[in-house]
Amino acid sequence: MLAGRIEVFNKFKDSEGKFRESLITDVHGLLTPYEACHLRCHGDDILEEALPFAITQLESIDVMKKTSYLSPKQLRNTWTVDAMDGLLEYMQAYYNVLLDLYDEIGNELAMKGRSYRLVYAKEAMKKQARRYFHEAKWFHTSYTPTMEEYMPLALLTIGYEEIAITSHVGMGDVVTRDAFEWLLGDCKILNASQIICRFMDDIASHQKEQTRGHVASSVEL
Repeated sequence: MLAGRIEVFNKFKDSEGKFRESLITDVHGLLTPYEACHLRCHGDDILEEALPFAITQLESIDVMKKTSYLSPKQLRNTWTVDAMDGLLEYMQAYYNVLLDLYDEIGNELAMKGRSYRLVYAKEAMKKQARRYFHEAKWFHTSYTPTMEEYMPLALLTIGYEEIAITSHVGMGDVVTRDAFEWLLGDCKILNASQIICRFMDDIASHQKEQTRGHVASSVEL
């Protein structure tokens, strides 16, 4: 049985015994060894070798997809089905689910007279997309920001502002319009949380991000 596994996985290697470079952009080709590796037994050296390769390359593909270019106009202004035609194919499915989710939330809020909350939630999502776009431009142009440039953006890409605003959407009458304005203003508790989480995330993910490729973080700056 082990010999059979070795024969199967050898087809993913080149003449020098390395995993083929063509796999780097082949999601389906990478998923085969990735899924099989989770069935490995002790002593399956080829599966032990395949797992980190598959994980690294799948993460790299994921990063490339997340940082694919969209026009600033798309990121700033779109929230309709018509905008889907301007998206890459893999993003259309995600965007469609996003629209359906916010439509469902909007219907529930409307029945309770809280439709204004959906406006804040949508704006938070669009602002987050713009921030990722800015970070993506740094990555794709190999730009290394200064610490002064990095931190204002990095505190926002950590996602705490969007999470905080979205979390308030489904709360009861205890939440008012003032609560959303407070979060969007000089909210010290939110700012402190962003700083702590950003530094923790940069430290924890530094080694992995160096392997898969990522914009410079506070650890390097």
